[in-house]
Amino acid sequence: MSDLQCPARFLLRAEGDGRGSDAVLLADGDPWQQLEDLADLHRGETVVVVVPADRIDELPGMLRPPATVDVDADGWRVVPEGP
Repeated sequence: MSDLQCPARFLLRAEGDGRGSDAVLLADGDPWQQLEDLADLHRGETVVVVVPADRIDELPGMLRPPATVDVDADGWRVVPEGP
């Protein structure tokens, strides 16, 4: 059974999009590994993740801010934005 019942939800935002003081800023290193590590720490929680402008192209696939992404042991999926 998938653990998507309790994924970590990331609100990916580009740097300069008015992040709050509780946002997580991606640092140097592999951004996907950082997201996986964050997911392990925040199962069932929503976390704002700020991506520096010069690191956006390092994100895999369709992960381009602004985006909402669920991450669990099975991988990630982009969550459609509301109407």
